[in-house]
Amino acid sequence: MDKVISVLMIFVIMFAFAGCSEDPKKSNNTVSTTVGTQKTNETSTAESTLNSPTVTSEPEETIDIVATSSLYPEISNQPTMSATQETSAPVATSKPMHTRKPIPTPISYLKAGDVIAFGKYEQDNNASNGKEDIEWIVLTQRHNQVLVMSKYILDCQPYNTSYTSVTWENCTLRSWLNSTFIDNAFSSEEKSKIPTVMVEADGSVLADDFGNDTQDKVFLLGISECSFYCVGSNILQCAPTAYSESQGILVSDGFSYWWFRSVGYDSFHACYVDTVGEPGSGAAVNHLLIGVRPALWIDLSE
Repeated sequence: MDKVISVLMIFVIMFAFAGCSEDPKKSNNTVSTTVGTQKTNETSTAESTLNSPTVTSEPEETIDIVATSSLYPEISNQPTMSATQETSAPVATSKPMHTRKPIPTPISYLKAGDVIAFGKYEQDNNASNGKEDIEWIVLTQRHNQVLVMSKYILDCQPYNTSYTSVTWENCTLRSWLNSTFIDNAFSSEEKSKIPTVMVEADGSVLADDFGNDTQDKVFLLGISECSFYCVGSNILQCAPTAYSESQGILVSDGFSYWWFRSVGYDSFHACYVDTVGEPGSGAAVNHLLIGVRPALWIDLSE
């Protein structure tokens, strides 16, 4: 009996040892598989995060919008000062090409489109080097007189300093041209060569009242005259001088607006030429961003 018991005990111990030797392997395999799966999932998540586009909330872009309806075809009724302008000289390549020449004798040698120098006015915005010669485009000639208009926009002035019903006859720009401008631009001898002429009241086809004719030495071209003097030419599109830019004139692609003397669609508005050379009739008379191209007759008779 003791031998039987001993044999049975040996079998039990051998069986138990065999079971213990398999469990660690199974347990190790299970752990290894679990850790491997976790590692694979973590790596896959990290790679996915790096490769995916990062979505960030960017600050909303602010765009300044300018209402072009206030500029074309009509300019806003309320005058506004412009932003800081560059005071660089007009680019010569973007302007009409004319032939500059001294005033000949006899005057019959001049023809429409010729450019002559007469008088001086600040133009390069550098007062230390003195005034520059004013260049004038010849529009027509009769006897010993020529009608001229400045080649460039020489200054920036409102048609009238206040927003009110006004015509060329009583606007402040007419007064400025025949006092401040003429005194600054011409010597006494030169002024003696500028005759006082009758300037016809003018206006757009929509205006009810053009005002009265005036007697002036210096004036502005009328909108009805541009179809007579400027047909087939590009002189309506005009560049400003550096000085007029410094006065706050509106500039677009090197060109600017400038005034006609004509009443606009009503007496609170005046006619003008825009930056592409097209006439308009809706500029508020006290607008501050429109320029001045003076016109006058020069009498060269002895």
